[in-house]
Amino acid sequence: MTTFDKRERAFENRFMREQEANFIVNMKACSLLARWVAEEKIGLSKRAADRYCGKIIALSVKDCNPQTLFAYMQQRLKKHKVEVSDRELEYQYFKAIQAASVTS
Repeated sequence: MTTFDKRERAFENRFMREQEANFIVNMKACSLLARWVAEEKIGLSKRAADRYCGKIIALSVKDCNPQTLFAYMQQRLKKHKVEVSDRELEYQYFKAIQAASVTS
């Protein structure tokens, strides 16, 4: 194996670890945001909040775009007649990303 091949393999391994770490942080952040929406805003029971968080995690795995996540949450919030601005959701997501980064 040449030096170039070794460097390429090391770069690929590093990239894979970074992507995995980013994925884990994103899933933790989505879970924290979902729990905030479910418990703090909608007022769901612990069991219902757990189910809601599971749906959010599944949605996040399927489509990692935060805007898709926010749109889904806004639909649920409107269904429960709860007003939360997009800015507040984005701010809470930012806080969740920070919290998830610290714990990872």
